[in-house]
Amino acid sequence: MTQNKHGLDRELDQAPSHELDRELGQAPIHELDRELVQAPNHEPNRKLVQAPNHEPNRKLDQAPILHSKQERLPLVTTIVRPTIPMSYVVGVPQVCALAVRDALADCGHKSDLLWPSSLTCDGATFHVSARAGYDDDGMYLTCELEYIGELPTGFTAELVDTHIVRRIAAWEHEIAAGRSKAGPLAAVLLELFDATPLLGKECVALGSTGHPLCSGHFVAIDVWGRATVRVADGSEREFAPEHARIVAANVSLS
Repeated sequence: MTQNKHGLDRELDQAPSHELDRELGQAPIHELDRELVQAPNHEPNRKLVQAPNHEPNRKLDQAPILHSKQERLPLVTTIVRPTIPMSYVVGVPQVCALAVRDALADCGHKSDLLWPSSLTCDGATFHVSARAGYDDDGMYLTCELEYIGELPTGFTAELVDTHIVRRIAAWEHEIAAGRSKAGPLAAVLLELFDATPLLGKECVALGSTGHPLCSGHFVAIDVWGRATVRVADGSEREFAPEHARIVAANVSLS
């Protein structure tokens, strides 16, 4: 990926702040020019991009050809420019995960959130990530959605993009109105609870390489997106989204 000489991207759920932008998978090769626009009513400036090089040439509703049911493939990349505190950027992947859930519901599909920012729906798994970067116009956020499996009927990249922009705009408005002072996810925390069926159940926390960190009960998500697992001796382990993921205790770890 070509590095913007004015900016430094970083992966919110993986890389520390000093790491350079990671290269993404190749997006579909179809063109649809999209211009950077100023959206009304608290909607952020944004554009859609060709994943590897920030070129705004992407046909949104053309999904990649699925080569393997276990291969993670890119679906859409959206750039937004919300006016939010820099410390709140850590909440972007989970806010975007709720946007993907909205998009799935919009075409008649129920989905479940997997902490921190993945979803399952009709046999498919979706992975949401985000990065912050800087250029001459200031801070921007790159939101990406990848998937494994077959796309649900009616679920398109255009639909996802619409819901990501809508969600980020609504979230920005809540922050500006002072309804998220406790932390970036305060305004959407109840939605996160409702969307995460594993809360309160037995789970395993896995590290970034997939190795088990602990097992116990998934008891909480806080306003900074951190998860809490209560282990057998009654003590609690807290995990940041960039350091772990949580799966059901009966999921195969092989």
